[in-house]
Parts: sequence; structure tokens; C-alpha cells
Amino acid sequence: MTALAFHCRDNVVKCLEKSVKIDGRMSPLITILQAAMTYSKEEGYVGKVEFQVQDHKLPYEMTLYSKSGRDWSYGLHFLNESGSEEQILEVEDLLEENDEWFDFLVDAAKSKLQS
Repeated sequence: MTALAFHCRDNVVKCLEKSVKIDGRMSPLITILQAAMTYSKEEGYVGKVEFQVQDHKLPYEMTLYSKSGRDWSYGLHFLNESGSEEQILEVEDLLEENDEWFDFLVDAAKSKLQS
């Protein structure tokens, strides 16, 4: 079951915040700060999403790459400065265990796709 926060703006990024139910508990809320994506035949899809996780001290950046737009490789980093290893590992686990979280972030970047 998915619960969406009702903080949406234009059609630029359809939903800016999302929380999902995992093992009967609601996950922390994700808030999209900024997203971008480009595509070229040579490079494929290259994107990034800057986001904040509820109750986490610092924001994150996820970089994305896919040659076809179906299978994605990603890197997860703190956005501006190093932070808690425990918190970034928690986000990493959520991304690995929950397709809805991962897809939400990919969709945010794809919504800004520029050729």
C-alpha cells in the first residue's frame, strides 16, 4: 500500500513527496528538492535527484545511468557535505528493498528529461 503526501506542483515533478508502507510500517517521507535527466544515443540516460529524507540531518543526491531507460545503475551520496554513515546506509537499504522508493526517484528525474 502506498501513501502519497499531497504536496504536488505543476507537471514538472508530479509528486514531490512520498512515503510507502514497508512491513506494516510507513517509511520515512522523501521530499524531492531537484531533479534532472538528459538522453543521448551515445551516453544513454544520465540523471540526478536531490532529495531529503524525513528525520535525516542532511539531504542526498542519487545519480542515475541507463543505456536503455529500463535497467538503472545508481550512486547515492550526501548532497553538500558528509553525514551519518548509519543514515546513508538506511537510505541505501530502503532503495534496495523497496521498488516504489527507487521508482519514485527515477520518475522524478525522468519527468525532467531533456534531449
